[in-house]
Amino acid sequence: MIALTAIILTTLHRWITDTRAERAALATDQRATQDERARCFAERAALQSERARLYRDLAAERAADSERLEVERAAMAEEFELARSQISREAMQILASWFVDGKVCPPEVRTGNLIRFPKQQPVQAPQHERSREHGVVRP
Repeated sequence: MIALTAIILTTLHRWITDTRAERAALATDQRATQDERARCFAERAALQSERARLYRDLAAERAADSERLEVERAAMAEEFELARSQISREAMQILASWFVDGKVCPPEVRTGNLIRFPKQQPVQAPQHERSREHGVVRP
């Protein structure tokens, strides 16, 4: 009976402390976790490389746009200067034709006006007082 009890206790002890199945399940779970972790790192690295590629593409596109805008700006400035010079040339031709036709006289040389002090001004003749009646138009 003692031997039977010892065998039962040993079997129970082995059955209770036998962790082979749990260790196998743990190892399987750990491998799955490691695989998932490696996949996550790979996806993260792929995402970072894709983001870096997008940033490089955007920077290249911005540089190309900036260069294109500079070329367009220079072309527009040249076009504006050409149009401005053409308008200026036409205006000068019109002005020259007006001078030739006598429509415009060259400006006369004018002497400057001297501002006099009230005591130095000549006495003016008295003027007639204007009528303030209705219907009278002032000049």
